[in-house]
Amino acid sequence: MVRSKSSAMRQSSSRRPASSPGSTSSTRSKDRRRIRMNPVKTISLLSALALSPLMTGCATSAPAQTKTVHGAASVTGSMRVSSAGGGGSSATSASARARAFDGLRSRASCASIDMAIALGERVSKKERQLCAGRPKAKPRPKAAAVAPTPKQVEVLEAPPTKAHSSPPDWIDRPPVGKGMIYGVGEGADAKQAFAKAMDMCAGQVKASIHSEMEEETNQRVELSGGKETVSGSENLSSTTRMLVRAVLEDVRIVDQYVDKKSKRTYVLASFDMAALQAKKRAIVESVLESITEATEKLTGAMASGKLDQSDITTVVNVLVDITAIGRTRMGRELKSQWLKPYRQLKNAVSLLVECLEVSATSGGKLPQPMKPGNVALKVTCQGVPVTNASMVVDVSNGLASAPNTTATDGAGLVEMRVAHTYGKGEVQLALRHDLSAIRNSDVLGKISESPRARWSMTTQGPAKVSMKVVGVKGAQGDRISEGVGAWLAQKFGADVVKRGAHLESIIRMNIETSVNVGTKYTQPLRWQITVQGKGGTVFDRKGKTGVLADSPEKAIEDAITSMFQRINRW
Repeated sequence: MVRSKSSAMRQSSSRRPASSPGSTSSTRSKDRRRIRMNPVKTISLLSALALSPLMTGCATSAPAQTKTVHGAASVTGSMRVSSAGGGGSSATSASARARAFDGLRSRASCASIDMAIALGERVSKKERQLCAGRPKAKPRPKAAAVAPTPKQVEVLEAPPTKAHSSPPDWIDRPPVGKGMIYGVGEGADAKQAFAKAMDMCAGQVKASIHSEMEEETNQRVELSGGKETVSGSENLSSTTRMLVRAVLEDVRIVDQYVDKKSKRTYVLASFDMAALQAKKRAIVESVLESITEATEKLTGAMASGKLDQSDITTVVNVLVDITAIGRTRMGRELKSQWLKPYRQLKNAVSLLVECLEVSATSGGKLPQPMKPGNVALKVTCQGVPVTNASMVVDVSNGLASAPNTTATDGAGLVEMRVAHTYGKGEVQLALRHDLSAIRNSDVLGKISESPRARWSMTTQGPAKVSMKVVGVKGAQGDRISEGVGAWLAQKFGADVVKRGAHLESIIRMNIETSVNVGTKYTQPLRWQITVQGKGGTVFDRKGKTGVLADSPEKAIEDAITSMFQRINRW
């Protein structure tokens, strides 16, 4: 039952005053199904409630809203809502918030300038002077761990609504509250009534969330002592579950009423527009704060004379979280406020990852080409040791019995054994940061290899490789042997021979059973290519693919073709 604002107000003036929120329930603070949400997920629904001039809907006295730089979610996932509410009515507090926000932006800008200086980038004299006189940020004390208590764990429960002996006033006239939107819903049960109440509120801000509230659920409503208990089992998709929880985070049930004669349920729900504005403000402030702290942490690490890989990992995680926020609807609306410092931090981290240099352990120039055997290096960035860092060992222009990964110690030193090298000239080895353990590290984009992290080694001549295919015979086995042999020759300069080989390449194939899907056939394929010799394994890598074809035979042929395409990208 959706009444227009004008209709509701006419009834209010002709009959009796509109009921206030307080008259419906003395314990409105206990929400019916309040769920603590991950704010990054919550934003996706809040963005659907973007403020706009009020349209026809339930009664409200909230003033027209304008776009602001406000919100509420920290980059790490903890909620930080300003106690000032929706901007406050005090000019003094608004001015103080504006000064604090300007100070935060200035701090973020200076942090990026300090980072550029630490990385040896060109910084103008004007930019240096702007930040030279500012006081250094004091380190924040670590937050003490707080053990969970029963009060901190919120459960889904029915609200302690008021017992009604007759239909409450809010059924015909929703309450009026400053900065609040109220909606009344009617349905066969509490679920339907709640969904309609939310539709009523959403209609005022040009959004309909009814379709996003669809869920597969078995639910029953029990009436006992004037109170209703909602229980049931839910079978929701992850997306729908997120949206349902987001609604319940910000749309509150104020009261419920069940008409025993008609067996219809009525729900009064509320939505706080000021809280939405506070969330917008806190989103921007939290993002800028996180960018600034991350940049200052990296600069401090460089200044301390030791750059630990964990520092880089922390900052990449910050970038990942900010990227996730920026992809939400609300994030797209607000991200212009943090886009510049975000890009500066992203570029700084990319430069930091790419600025690797290798030298002798003494810090002197590395003799090149080195002979096969034990290799000891010192890894630095702008002269600062890169400590406790997992490194990928890349080999090009040949084959080498080098480990796939290695690690620096607390002084930035690394030792590894490269017993055998094969190639037509000098084989090239290089180190780069191993970011595989960092979630979504591709946010940095393609990381270029640092030429200063490369060194050359003498070889024992061209690699003579024999081929062996396991798991496939006949024409298919010959095709695989020929294709992988051509790749070894192009990639490593190897000579494929049948006799007198230094190395053996073993291609293990696992062609799984094709599966009929309608008129097509799916064909999964897994493989492992290993090159090994007397000194051990010099290359070992696995891959997988899958194709869809008209017949099982065609599916296998297409899967092998797909395998060649994939290994050529290695």
